[in-house]
Amino acid sequence: MNGQYDNELTFRLFKNDKGENPKRPDYRGECQIGGVTYKLSGWVSEVKSGKNAGSKYIRGKVERMDPVAPPVSVEGKTAFLPGVAQPVNTEDVPF
Repeated sequence: MNGQYDNELTFRLFKNDKGENPKRPDYRGECQIGGVTYKLSGWVSEVKSGKNAGSKYIRGKVERMDPVAPPVSVEGKTAFLPGVAQPVNTEDVPF
């Protein structure tokens, strides 16, 4: 074992200090997928109706830590990962 922990496809959530803002997430954390780190935000909610009325659950949001992924170089060729925001070259815009 090399002493490094592999965080791939794992996450941690910590109780968040909401301060004076009740809209802040109840929990915050991060996860790593495909070598990319994502920020997690979670709010404790309650089912309002139906057979599970009154049950509590956590709803959440996932955001990339870095808004634009860098290109990947494979065998000397540059490529971008599919499904990831890419930088825009404004020099190619025709107006």
